[in-house]
Amino acid sequence: EGDFKPYYANFIPGLKGILQNANGKEYRMLRGKAMECISLIGVAVGKEAFAQDDKDVMDLIIKTQHATVAEEGRLDSDDPQISFMLQACGRICKCLGEQFQPYLPYVIPPLINSANADPELKVLDADDDDDQEDEEGIESVTVALRGGGHKRISIRTSALEEKATACTMLSTYAEELKEAFFPYVSQVAQALIPLIKFQYLDDVRTAAMGAMPELLSSCVGALKVGVQGATPEIVCQLKDTMFEPILEQLVHEPDPESLAVVLDSGNMVI
Repeated sequence: EGDFKPYYANFIPGLKGILQNANGKEYRMLRGKAMECISLIGVAVGKEAFAQDDKDVMDLIIKTQHATVAEEGRLDSDDPQISFMLQACGRICKCLGEQFQPYLPYVIPPLINSANADPELKVLDADDDDDQEDEEGIESVTVALRGGGHKRISIRTSALEEKATACTMLSTYAEELKEAFFPYVSQVAQALIPLIKFQYLDDVRTAAMGAMPELLSSCVGALKVGVQGATPEIVCQLKDTMFEPILEQLVHEPDPESLAVVLDSGNMVI
C-alpha cells in the first residue's frame, strides 16, 4: 500500500512504456496486465503520488479503447483487455475521486455497451450440431424437458463476465463521483434496471441491483447542491422506475445470496 511509494518511480515508466509500445493482438494480455498493475499501484500510493501520471495513463487507456473498438461499436468479445480496462478505470476513479469526472465521456459509453452485451444464447435440440460450441468461451448444458426430450443451451461466458464487470464499474463510478455522476444517471439506469431480472448469471443481477441505490443517491445529491437539470420530479421518476422490478425480483429471486443483495439494495431505494 502506502509503503510502495519509494518504488513508484521505478515501476510506472516501464508500465506506461508497455501501453505506449506493445502494439498488436499478440500483446493484448500484456497490455491488460500493465493496466492492472498501474491501477493497483495508483490506489496503493494515493491521489497525490499518482497525480503526475494519471492523465498520461488515462490517455493511453482511452487510446487503446478507441484503437480496438470493433465496427459494431464495442471491443471484440474475445479481447482480454476488456476486463482489465474496465477494472483499471474503476480503480483509478477510486484513486482520483471527483478528479476522474473529465474521463466519464470516454469510459461510460463502452461500459453501457458492455452491460448490453449479447451473451449469444442459443437453445437447440440435444442432437443438433452447432459449430459454435467448439469456440473458446462458449459453454453448453443439456437439460431435460418436463414433457420429454432434451434441449441443449449454449451461451458465451465471456459476454456474461463482461456484463457483470460493466455493471459493477458503473455502480463504482456512481458511488465515487456522487452528484458529479448525475448527467449519466438516466442512460445508466436505462441499461441496468432490466438486468435486475437477468436470469443467466447471478453476478449480473447483483451488480445491477447494487447500482440502484447509488444512482438514486447521485440524483438526490445533485438535487441538494443544485446541479442543473436535477429536480424532485426526476428523483421520484427514477425511484418509481426502479420500484416495480425490485419488488418483482424479491418474489422471484432463486439464489439466497442474491436475494440478500436485493433486500439490502431495495431497502435503501425504498
